[in-house]
Amino acid sequence: MKCDVNIPKLYIKKCLKVFMKWNKIKDLGLPWSKNMNEAMKNTVLPQLSGEMLFLASDYGGNHKRSDYYVYSVLIADWQYCVNWEYNRKIVRKKYLKDNRRMSFKGLNDFRKRKALVPFLEASDYIHGICCNLIQTKKLKNPFFDNKKYRRINDISEKYKMKGKWNPKSLDRMWMIVNFIAMLIAGFAKERQHIYWISDEDDIFANENKAEDVKDLLSALTTMYVEFELGELGIGTTKLDEGDRIEEDLVALADLAAGSLSEFATKISRKLGGRLYGGLFYEIPKGLSKKTELIISWLGDKKDNLYKQILMIEEAEKGQFGLAKITIE
Repeated sequence: MKCDVNIPKLYIKKCLKVFMKWNKIKDLGLPWSKNMNEAMKNTVLPQLSGEMLFLASDYGGNHKRSDYYVYSVLIADWQYCVNWEYNRKIVRKKYLKDNRRMSFKGLNDFRKRKALVPFLEASDYIHGICCNLIQTKKLKNPFFDNKKYRRINDISEKYKMKGKWNPKSLDRMWMIVNFIAMLIAGFAKERQHIYWISDEDDIFANENKAEDVKDLLSALTTMYVEFELGELGIGTTKLDEGDRIEEDLVALADLAAGSLSEFATKISRKLGGRLYGGLFYEIPKGLSKKTELIISWLGDKKDNLYKQILMIEEAEKGQFGLAKITIE
């Protein structure tokens, strides 16, 4: 990618070059946690040792044209994001003077298209990880059987849920919150504060649903994490105070999710309807220009912002496999 913005290479402390390995999360007897540990066990990642981890998430693939759901989470070590904040302001001042929000769907806008590459390049100053999970739509419920309405009653009673959830939204919420809880367990350190901010998704449609999400995340984090965390906070981009910091972090997750949904669908249809783990995938022809640029960014290997792509595919009937995908 080429950028015509002069982004100064600010000094980055040497301590950021310290690396870590995935914290092995508790095996709760579910294939999900076991598969996650297996997929991440040999992955070397940047040390996230600051006082607070900031998680920004967004989701893709809900439209009928996609064969995959995508859950994208940007994990930032907030103490070491000063470089990103400085460079982000440079990009916004040149390309997004009217305070426009970046988004995958919004890239039909000329100014946003022009800002895309500089916006992505500035994000590589974030000290953290962009972790993406691609899930085939053929596997509807990785956690449960198909007795949906009974399951809703069981879960609502167990976790004392206040909101009214239909089967589809409950499955989606459970998937998202499980993924977030395991990322916290895998990357967080003892007494680290965690703040998760999401796009204004339907799982946060009202106060009762938002409370259910918070309670479930707290319960699952307690189950997965084997040490004491600091404070756990949850919010949506609605809390953005106008400086677009939260919006821009979530926008990066949105860009990743939207592009990976198109990318996975394109690749899988060429391979007979599925993706395969352990392979190196080249960027295929026929992608939209915006997706091509974002996928190229996701394939970049930087010292500060690491990118991980995980995939859930159907292994056997009713079962699933979890693997890593590498883009070249």
